[in-house]
Parts: sequence; structure tokens; C-alpha cells
Amino acid sequence: RVTLDRDYWIGAYEVSVEAYGSCVRGEACTAPSAIDTDDLFIPCTSPESHPRHPQNGLTWAQARAFCDSVGARLPSEAEWEYAARGSDDRLFPWGGGPQPSCERVHYESAGGACAIGAPAPLDSHPLGASATGAMHMAGNVAEWVEDCDHTGYTDAPLTGAPWTADCD
Repeated sequence: RVTLDRDYWIGAYEVSVEAYGSCVRGEACTAPSAIDTDDLFIPCTSPESHPRHPQNGLTWAQARAFCDSVGARLPSEAEWEYAARGSDDRLFPWGGGPQPSCERVHYESAGGACAIGAPAPLDSHPLGASATGAMHMAGNVAEWVEDCDHTGYTDAPLTGAPWTADCD
């Protein structure tokens, strides 16, 4: 169990291609990197054709640079988890059920696909919103947190602070 020791805000939507493009044009951010062609989602990089889609293909450093440029920060893993699952330990952002479906999540699974080869627009899948109102906390694109990767939770901070000790 973790007790968040500070208040925080988290964006209701992923960072849009339009917003990230502004950061690149302002020279506070670098252009997104290419994604492996085996990846389901090819990067949306054109603000003209995909302004309300989430920006993907970013490295952790690029995500941090964007946050810095708008006076924000990446959430800790615990903060992200709370925004996704709420305080009632829900299984999915929308609750304990029903199971993921194309009405709630933009994803690909062994049983079929809802994804169409690119991320879904930011305001799609409102039935999949979390208790905090955050969208696409399951599916669509991956999201970065401040913590570095660890294989388990032994020695993780109990305050919800980013776990940055022992990073490679």
C-alpha cells in the first residue's frame, strides 16, 4: 500500500500531436523518434492531419522536456496508478467490469482488434474514462512516468514519490 503524500494534477488526455508540435517549433522539444515498424502504432507526427491524436514515439527524455516546457512534470508510477484505478482498487479504469471492449479501449488483442493502425483521437472512448476523469489510461498509447524500471516493488517509496534509486 502506498499513501500519496502530495496533491497533484494529471492531464485528462495524453499530449496531443498539436501540443507536442508546438513544443518542437518552439525548440523546447525534439522531433519524435521513429517507432519500430513491427509496432502496432506508426507515429502521428503531422499536426495538420492528426492534431487531436496523442503524440507517440517519444523517449522518456522527450516526455520530460515537454512537461518542463509547460511547467509540469511526469507523474510518479503511484500517481499514474491512482489516476488510472482510483481509490477503490478497480480492475480497469472504468471499474471492475465489464471487460475491455472497443467501446472502452483502443487496443489490439488475440481475440480481435479495435486499433486501426494508429492511435485514437484524444476524446474517443469516453466509456473508458477513469474515476478521476483521465482518458485512455488503458490502451491507445504508452505513457511515461518519472520512475525508472524496477523488477518488483521491494523498497519502493511508500509516499508515492518517484522511485529513482538504483536506476541504470
